[in-house]
Amino acid sequence: MKQVKIQFRAFQILFICLGIMIVLISGTINTLQAQEPKLPSASEVKYIGMSDGKLVFQINYQSDSYKRFNLEIKDRHGYGFYNKVIKAKKFSQQFAIEKYDMQNNSIIFFISSKNNVKKYSFDISTSLLVEANSIAKQ
Repeated sequence: MKQVKIQFRAFQILFICLGIMIVLISGTINTLQAQEPKLPSASEVKYIGMSDGKLVFQINYQSDSYKRFNLEIKDRHGYGFYNKVIKAKKFSQQFAIEKYDMQNNSIIFFISSKNNVKKYSFDISTSLLVEANSIAKQ
């Protein structure tokens, strides 16, 4: 009689554990299905050229949904030229910066969203502009 009770109790514990596992697995599957896929966003910064003694850059940002992103423009010393939070599906704008403000310096564009930071860096000399690097960090 005692052995039958022990076996019955073992089956009860086994069924309870199986029930808990099924609930946890189904909850995980539902959570995975409920998450929206992350849609890619594309950004680019291009040097356009000189205009009236100013360095002109084109900034383009495109996403599949209206997302907030931060656009920040600084020099290598941390001086900020521009900083704005933008909510747009598509953004395109040109920025002109006085060349004499940037001689022998770097200009850095940061485009960041919730989980993504892209950095575009341009080295500027008195006679030449060189695209130094473009770094994407996810």
